[in-house]
Amino acid sequence: MPTIPILTLSIVSFQRFNVSYGEYLVTLNVLARYYWPAFALLDGTMDGIFMFHPETLIFSYVNKGAVLQTGYSEEELLKMSPLDINPVFDEKRFRELLSPLLMNDCPALKFTTVHQRKNGEDMPVEAVLQHLKVSANRS
Repeated sequence: MPTIPILTLSIVSFQRFNVSYGEYLVTLNVLARYYWPAFALLDGTMDGIFMFHPETLIFSYVNKGAVLQTGYSEEELLKMSPLDINPVFDEKRFRELLSPLLMNDCPALKFTTVHQRKNGEDMPVEAVLQHLKVSANRS
């Protein structure tokens, strides 16, 4: 039986109204620098970790494990969304999957799916989706 890589697809949103995508990226960048030891730990794991914006679905962070598993460069992945690497979901179905997380109905979703590597090869994965809420205001 083939090994199923485990990955975490984290939805990152902010506890503040009207956060634009630009503010989101700036805040994530500041958090990355402020919490660099934590991000260094994430980069060190071989599990693929993908963080994406809940509205645009565009990846805002991918670790080295994600790069190695998919065959895409970090720069390529940061222009993509989960839909670009998952041939199973269309946008409507994926957003329906995310809905309970975004509505705080459950803390995480775990499921088996397929990711498509850059070379076209399908790779079975066990995905864990979590909604991480980060305060954009330090108070």
